[in-house]
Amino acid sequence: MDPFTAIGLASNVLSFIDTGAKLCALIGEYSSAPGAPQEIIDVSKRLELIITMIQDLDESGKARLNHEKLALEICCNEAEELHSLVEGLRIDEAEEEDRGRLMKRFSSSKKAGEKVWKAFKMLHGRERIDKLQTSLERILSVIQLQQQIRMEAITLKVDQKADILVENSRSILTSLSDLRLASNPSIEASLTHTKSVFMVPLASNSGFLGREDIMAKLDAKIGSHESPQSKQVNTTQSVALFGLGGIGKSQIALQHAFKQNEHYPEISIFWIHGSTSTRFEQDYKKIASEFQLPGRDDPQVDVLQIVQDWFRTQYQRPWLMIVDNVDDDHVFKPLSNGKSLFDYLPKSALAKGSILYTSRSRDISLDLAEDPINVPPLSPEEGLRLLQTSDETATIESKNALLQELDYLPLAIMQAVSFMIKRKKTILQYLELFHHSEELRLTLLKHKFISQGRQTATFDSVAATWIVSFQQIRSEDLEASNLLCLMSLLDRDSIPFSLLSNRYKEYVAFDLAVGLLESYSFITVGIEGNNCSMHRLVQSATRAWLTDQGALCNNLLSEAIQIMSVEFPDCEFENWPTCALYLPHAESALSWHGKMGISSTDKIARADLLSKIARYYKAQGFYTLAKERAEESLWTAGIIDTLQSLQVQCLLAAILEQQGQLREAIQRYHKILKKQANLLGTNHLDTLNTADHLAMALANTFSPENWTTAEQLANQALAGRKLLLPENHPQILASIRTVGWILYKQSRYEESETVLRNCLIQREVVLGESHPLTAETTTELALVLLELNPPKFEEAEAFLRRSAKTGVSIHGTDHPSTIITLCNLSGLLRRAGKYEEAEELQRSQLEVSKKILDRNQPTMLWCLTSLGTVLFQQAKFPEALEFLQEELSNRQNLIDQDLLAVLDLLDLRGRTYEKLRRLEEAEKDLQRAAEGRSRQLGPSDARTLQTWHNLARVLRAQGRFQDAGALLLDTLNEEEKILGKTHEQTLASHTLLGLIYYSVGRHVDAEVLFRYVVAAKEDTLGSTHESTIGARDLLEAALGR
Repeated sequence: MDPFTAIGLASNVLSFIDTGAKLCALIGEYSSAPGAPQEIIDVSKRLELIITMIQDLDESGKARLNHEKLALEICCNEAEELHSLVEGLRIDEAEEEDRGRLMKRFSSSKKAGEKVWKAFKMLHGRERIDKLQTSLERILSVIQLQQQIRMEAITLKVDQKADILVENSRSILTSLSDLRLASNPSIEASLTHTKSVFMVPLASNSGFLGREDIMAKLDAKIGSHESPQSKQVNTTQSVALFGLGGIGKSQIALQHAFKQNEHYPEISIFWIHGSTSTRFEQDYKKIASEFQLPGRDDPQVDVLQIVQDWFRTQYQRPWLMIVDNVDDDHVFKPLSNGKSLFDYLPKSALAKGSILYTSRSRDISLDLAEDPINVPPLSPEEGLRLLQTSDETATIESKNALLQELDYLPLAIMQAVSFMIKRKKTILQYLELFHHSEELRLTLLKHKFISQGRQTATFDSVAATWIVSFQQIRSEDLEASNLLCLMSLLDRDSIPFSLLSNRYKEYVAFDLAVGLLESYSFITVGIEGNNCSMHRLVQSATRAWLTDQGALCNNLLSEAIQIMSVEFPDCEFENWPTCALYLPHAESALSWHGKMGISSTDKIARADLLSKIARYYKAQGFYTLAKERAEESLWTAGIIDTLQSLQVQCLLAAILEQQGQLREAIQRYHKILKKQANLLGTNHLDTLNTADHLAMALANTFSPENWTTAEQLANQALAGRKLLLPENHPQILASIRTVGWILYKQSRYEESETVLRNCLIQREVVLGESHPLTAETTTELALVLLELNPPKFEEAEAFLRRSAKTGVSIHGTDHPSTIITLCNLSGLLRRAGKYEEAEELQRSQLEVSKKILDRNQPTMLWCLTSLGTVLFQQAKFPEALEFLQEELSNRQNLIDQDLLAVLDLLDLRGRTYEKLRRLEEAEKDLQRAAEGRSRQLGPSDARTLQTWHNLARVLRAQGRFQDAGALLLDTLNEEEKILGKTHEQTLASHTLLGLIYYSVGRHVDAEVLFRYVVAAKEDTLGSTHESTIGARDLLEAALGR
């Protein structure tokens, strides 16, 4: 409507004139009384002047200017309040008694008493009279301005001057409104602008949970209101709730509204939908209609401005306005008239007012109010109260498991409850569906239901709630939405910023994107500010959206793999913390990338990433996972033998070696070594690395022939590395360590000690004392010291304890290398006669092994053998037998496979049977163990020969001397060839054969063997050695008999 269109305001003018005339008469009545103050007389004169000017301004009863209409409306309202004010200064019948008491107290004439009473009344009214005079002056100024505008409008062109005239008029009206008069309490209830209302379109949620902390914060900020009689102008208080969609912000605001209405019924409460400008205006119109605000039905009138002015200048009740779902910055964007929705919110008011906002965006909340309140997920206790189902089978454990999966998100919990009720599912059945697949999980999240306390007849779902916020982010910052999608492909917890920030040219751009995502509570930034985490349900919903986006999905998946391939470091010890940090994100990216078609450009990056992960898993003792990743890397790269693929093949062989598949590992090393020699040359570092690995694997067999080959390979690798690498390079030290270990396996203990001591010293300098390779050498040197003659028990124990301490600090107690070191320490204690300490330590390592290792992993089986051995050596034969029977009872398949570690257990059980005089069972176990070792290790292997020796001893105990003697002669011949005539095991067989001869009456033959053993031990161990003395005692007993 053009501002100069004529509008009929006769009723407004007549209303003002009528009220003003009554007011003049009332003032005249009051001012005629004796003692009336001069101020009242001045008010009467001013009011008469204003009425005259209004009549002149209106002329024929028609106002011409739109802004005149507003001015006259304000004047009418002023006149009504002025009338109420003066009416309140009158002496009514209810006050006669009070006046009588005053008259008695002042024993003067009636005239003097009236003056005293009027003076008393004026103590309460003088301030109002002062304001009354000021208000009349303002009204007079407005009317004079109207006359001036009327004259200017006649001479000026409308299209040039209209805006200026209206603005001038509004400035005066605003100034007038700033000095509004307060109403009189005695007639307040009768006035429209003083009634209290509860305009909340939602029903109270009877199932609302405590949320005590947040409710307390709201009460502290906006929970108390001054009395409605307070008349000073107040600045509106503002507070905002922000959090993830479905977290319960609107529910909290609704609960606060009903709580305020219950405790403070005089407070008016208004609910405004802030999601769109249309809904915002609709709710403002409802307020205008409820309070019959003038101009509300005029389509050309700015209803938003009318309501804002009404709050600021007229409404006298304390109030609370809840502006719900202000989720983006549309409230700050200008409308067609240049003002924003935010501009129309009351910034100050006649009475105390408060505004409570809810928003998904932290940034928006910060713009709306200081110190907004973050709404977190429910507490476990609140979650349990909300999770109310008819599932009688539900346990606390199953309920907590579901709540954790749903991130304690109220909307998700209510959605799950709705689904379970409608589909008649138990909590365990729902969890099974939830875990079945990503696709099924999304189906559950899309389940629609009506949630109490949200919009009537609106079906909600977690997925739909998420998509609203996501689309808001996407419209505001496309790159931030893509970053969220990229994050969703990684693990949701502790996503390092170092992984993603390099995709931005400037870090500030990355920081802004992260800030926007955090603002919408899609991510939570860690305390140190270098990582973030995603809600589980946000991740699921984002992934679901992404999988429908075709090219965008493929591009982001490719980017994720490329990023992880570049950023995941090599598996050097100093990089282990970074590897651990990046590992879950690499695995997540690989998992999602594997579901899509892998392009040729991604294959190299994927294969490289898989090989890096495999190396890290191997270093951490996760051999099964390491094997899987190495094999997948080879499959991804293809069958071509490239430099990289041969490295992965060597890695796979090393993993197999750690798993106890020594024979297969050796075969693979041989093949790889041949390929590398042809492709790279014999002096290439990769070729030398494989040679060193092969040498170590051969050394760990029980074949002297393999030991010889191992020594040759190790020396070749050492020489080649010395030519190519600087002195004391870690790879050179690795070759030195291999040489030292081979010498140990060959029983060349003094040489081994020298080499390993040198290696240890250099590794301490180059790598540091706390490096895992340094600890490895420390353990191996300790084992060598135990085999010296005499053994260096104290130094060996110190080395093992130091190595164990280092291992625990690096790997923790649950790593295979730590377990092996502590088992070696247990073995040392056992040899030193500290059986109780050895048993306690071994039992603890077995418990750890059962938690982290496969039941048939070599380290696990070794722990079983070690504990059985310490029980055996303490003569705890019944306990040892029970233990061994339990462990062997479900490993028959491994016995059938001739697995060496299980054959060790079988041999130990046979010897335990022997000690318990259960000779037939002993014979059976030892026979089976000897045959298996013979097939696996060869008939001439030392361990095979030892088992045949044990079996011969059992046969002798059974009185089967001929069988025992024949078996032992064959065994002794092999031992002399393989181990030597003076080896301890060879001498033990001579002794046993002598006892057999003696038992069958061949005393001379027995004496010859006994003398041979004594002489050999005196030469090797000395005449005072315990073993030598024992052999001599046996000879003397035989001679004496």
